[in-house]
Amino acid sequence: MLSIYLITNNPKIEAGFKTIIAKYNCEKMVGVTFASFHSIKKLLKTPYSNGILIIDDCFEDRDVVGTARLLVDHDIDMPMVLISSEVAVAYEGYKAGAFRVLKPPIAESDVFDIIDSYRNAQISKRMVIIRTGNSNLHYKVNDILYVTSSNRETSIVTKSHVDVTSLPLFQIYNQLPEDFFIQCHKSCIVNLANIRSVSIGNNTVTMTNGDEVLISRRRKTEFSEAREKFIETFTYTI
Repeated sequence: MLSIYLITNNPKIEAGFKTIIAKYNCEKMVGVTFASFHSIKKLLKTPYSNGILIIDDCFEDRDVVGTARLLVDHDIDMPMVLISSEVAVAYEGYKAGAFRVLKPPIAESDVFDIIDSYRNAQISKRMVIIRTGNSNLHYKVNDILYVTSSNRETSIVTKSHVDVTSLPLFQIYNQLPEDFFIQCHKSCIVNLANIRSVSIGNNTVTMTNGDEVLISRRRKTEFSEAREKFIETFTYTI
C-alpha cells in the first residue's frame, strides 16, 4: 500500500493534502494512506514503508533543501517532493535527491500526477520471464495486457505486439506473478494492472487497449477478490 508522508507546520497545507488524497482515493478507487509529521524526531521514530515523502519549506528553522539533506543523512530512503515558492530550490532540490518541487498553492492536479507517476514507475520496474521450451520471452509486467488460448495456441497480448506460442495457458499462468495476473476464464488470463473497466453484469473485462475478454461465472468471485486485493496493495491505475 502506498503512503504519503507530509512534513509541515502549516495547517492549511496539511488540510489541503488530506482533502486532495481523499479525493484521489475516491476517484481512483484506491487506498493511499496519509500521515503528517510536525517534527523530524517523530518521523525518524516512525516505521515507514512504500511511500512518498513531501517536505514543506521553513520546517524547524531550516529551508526545504536543508531538511531533505538532513533526512538523507539519516538514511531515509524514500522519494522526496519539496514544497517551495523559490525557483532556485528546484536545482538544489534535485541535487539533494528530490524528484519534484511543488510551488504553493498546491494544485490538486500536481499531487495526482506525482502519485500516478510514482505508482507507474514502481510497477514498470518489475520484469517477468516466460520460458517457452528452448527460448525465453522477457516482458515488463506493465506491458502484458492479457494471455489467451485458442486452437492449441496461446497468445500473449502486449501493448505493442502479440507473441504466439504452443505453450499451454496453464504453464504460462504458473510463471506469472500472482499479485498481477488472474485467470478470469478457462481460456484467458488478464493483467489486473491493465484493466480499464469491468462489467460484472455482462461478465466482461475491458482492457486498456479496448479489447474485451470474458469472465466465466465460476471464476467471477475469485476474479473480484483478486482485483480488490490488487487495488488495495498497489493502488494503481494505468
